Amino acid sequence: MGECTAENKMECYVPMPSLGHELGIMFGFLALMVVCMAAYGVVWQVGNRRSLRKEQERIAALRASGHLKSEKSSSDGPVPA
Repeated sequence: MGECTAENKMECYVPMPSLGHELGIMFGFLALMVVCMAAYGVVWQVGNRRSLRKEQERIAALRASGHLKSEKSSSDGPVPA
């Protein structure tokens, strides 16, 4: 980088030295956000499967004890296994 030879020092363009660093931080944050979203999705699916399994066990226990004699009535149809 050379010195500015213009009489008016405001005319000299000095590029921002930290542009690469700032872009790295921005894209690093975006990548971290995508990774966190994916991890949250996996945790959410595991929680849903665990909840469904507990619900099926609860229904089986109710049927075994005689408190529930028929299928669950639902307007959406049967729950997929």
